[in-house]
Amino acid sequence: MATKTDFYIQEWLLLGSFPEKDPKKIIAEKQFAPKDIEPKAGSRTAGKVWQRYVSPNPVVDLLGPAIQSPIRTNCSAYAFTYLFSSRACTAKLLVGSDDGCAVWVNGECVYELDGQRQLVLDSDIVPIHLQQGKNRLLIKISQLAGDWGFSVRLLAPKGIEVVPTLEVPSAGLSVIRQPEISYLLDRGVVELWIPLYNSGPTSAENIVLHLGSRTRRLGEIKPGELRTVFFRFEAEELWNCLSNKGTWISSDSSPKRIQLTGLSSRVFLDVMTGGALPLDDGAKIPPLQVPQTMQEQPVLIRIDPALDVTRDPVWPQWPSVRFERAGETICADLAAPPGYKAIARVIYGGPRAEKMASKLLLYSESIDIDSRTIDRIAQEGLAGLAAADFDRALEAAEKLLEAVEAKIPVSRDIAHLVGHAHIDMNWLWRLPETIQCCQDTFRQVIAFLDEFPEFKFSQSQASTYHLIEEFDPGLYEKIKVAVASGRWEILGGMIDEGDTNLSSGEGIVRSLLLGQLYFREKFGKIARVGWLPDNFGHIASLPQLLQLSGMEFFYFHRCSPFKGLFWWEAPGGMRVLAYSNDTYNEVVDPSICTEADRFNKKYRRTMVVYGVGDHGGGPTRRDIQNALLYTEAKNYPQIKFSTAEEFFRAALADGADYPVHKGEMQYVFEGCYTTVSEIKRLNRACENALFGAEMLACLVSQSNPIEARRILGPAWQAVTFNQFHDILCGSAIHESHRDAIVEYASALATAERLRTASLRRLADSIVTDGP
Repeated sequence: MATKTDFYIQEWLLLGSFPEKDPKKIIAEKQFAPKDIEPKAGSRTAGKVWQRYVSPNPVVDLLGPAIQSPIRTNCSAYAFTYLFSSRACTAKLLVGSDDGCAVWVNGECVYELDGQRQLVLDSDIVPIHLQQGKNRLLIKISQLAGDWGFSVRLLAPKGIEVVPTLEVPSAGLSVIRQPEISYLLDRGVVELWIPLYNSGPTSAENIVLHLGSRTRRLGEIKPGELRTVFFRFEAEELWNCLSNKGTWISSDSSPKRIQLTGLSSRVFLDVMTGGALPLDDGAKIPPLQVPQTMQEQPVLIRIDPALDVTRDPVWPQWPSVRFERAGETICADLAAPPGYKAIARVIYGGPRAEKMASKLLLYSESIDIDSRTIDRIAQEGLAGLAAADFDRALEAAEKLLEAVEAKIPVSRDIAHLVGHAHIDMNWLWRLPETIQCCQDTFRQVIAFLDEFPEFKFSQSQASTYHLIEEFDPGLYEKIKVAVASGRWEILGGMIDEGDTNLSSGEGIVRSLLLGQLYFREKFGKIARVGWLPDNFGHIASLPQLLQLSGMEFFYFHRCSPFKGLFWWEAPGGMRVLAYSNDTYNEVVDPSICTEADRFNKKYRRTMVVYGVGDHGGGPTRRDIQNALLYTEAKNYPQIKFSTAEEFFRAALADGADYPVHKGEMQYVFEGCYTTVSEIKRLNRACENALFGAEMLACLVSQSNPIEARRILGPAWQAVTFNQFHDILCGSAIHESHRDAIVEYASALATAERLRTASLRRLADSIVTDGP
């Protein structure tokens, strides 16, 4: 493929974030004039520095490492890139954003959308006019609350080349971005794209590309002309070329050699980490043609689920690592899980090569390294590969790693990784699927606890444990063992993560009482950390209720007056140490390097709540493997697999001088407090009926109040379960609300039966005979 006319732009200059006064007019207000902007990495605009960022997938996540700013709500950020076009044309941008966005091409506003929305890939089609040569693309993205990011896909007319780049070319013939390399595992060849642009006033003639001892004549490139040169090599041929004389370009009008720095090291690292072979739904890996130099070398084969950012399913876990010996072909009986696309990765040199290359790539994205030094050492590794001497190649990788690590400053940050699975009770599904979700999630967690000795897990909601106890006793016994070992933490202390705004005080207390009693009876301990990550608001008295239930700490996500650690004080003076961050479904990736700056600048200790959530899922293998890799990276925080309680105890040991918040923390999703009124009416009717029935029963049976508790226990269990923040707030599906109405009716019937029986006993006890 010599030209690319359909691609996502993943390399950007980013600027921000900027606080905004009016969330409804974020796009309309501008921090600078877009017309004349031509930034470069490290330059300043409106008091901020443009930062280069390469997104690993089409969505640029502005809550990750892209924008290193503590301002994460009611704000905006900018993204910039150059687009070089081979001819003037009308192209299309397919834009997705969370929240609003505006687009400028060559200083002209071509698209504007203000408001709040979720990101959907390619949701808006924006026609744009590109002039021949250099074009400037500027995007502004607004943020109210929640997720924040954008995606841009470019569709160019057939036969027209468009190259995105962050570099302004020097005068004359130049390479406007680093060559792109792909290694085709199924054919053992390397494909190479080199984009050339002539910004000079005269034609560049007699252009010659030198690849080691091999040359290729390209002829003439006219002024303002863009040409992408495409090559395909046998892997051994390219390695021999690079190991011989290097790579450079010359022309009559540009007598100096234009060095393609970084090419040899990128080829070396690409081979070390392996290429990628897409697998469609259920397809098996086809036989892979192994290059001659790879014969009889150790090979690591792995199947990864390909990230599909257009949806958010629960991904299946990776199969176990599998080893083969490379011969003429590799035939691996591994396939993509049914219903999913996946990627087969082959790492030549086995786990040792994978570890070396992974660390090198990790460092290379973090600091500015002398590319010539890296290329020189990489040439040694390529020579080793060409000679089928893997020990020599791996020694070069280790030298490369030593050279890089010598320049890496040691981070003083500490990141507590708290593995968690947020499980929504009957949100977009009914109870049978909730049960299955709990089973699948907890089975995988137990498997990870067995596989990774360092790994720990934390789980809230007594009802999830009760469901497993009832429907999967064998798994439940394994959970009890994990809890007893200290590697599985019980959280929350409530029946589930119930709404506290719509529930009465009696309802909240019953949920806490039933939850903590269940934990103490079944596990011999109670929860010490309150846990409401997804709730839509928090009442002022909650710190007091948590403290009286045995919990000193509190984690949540929404409606926080502070990010990070702070004391939350109830009207009566009782406090809990609270922590709030940007999401309860984090992934373990380089963004953890920015957490301390955002959440705890003074003590540099943070809690990363990671794991696939909402429909369960929990920590992934990649999360755990990344964490283990980061433990050896000097520029990454000190990694601690941790429980939430361990984090809070350590934070208290650092100091107690955290800010204080008094009162409630409100609101988000205000419509939840009015929609599906029948659920809200029945919840309050049940709370009143159950409380009244229990009061009457205790009045007539003062010597045996336990009997009333036994009768009403299942009813309170059902009512508190349905106070879950998606059910009571009316944001669940119709079928879930219908199921809740049935349970409310049963609870009301139980209360009425006990009330009637108590009133009859009370009536029977009244002496009606006169003297």
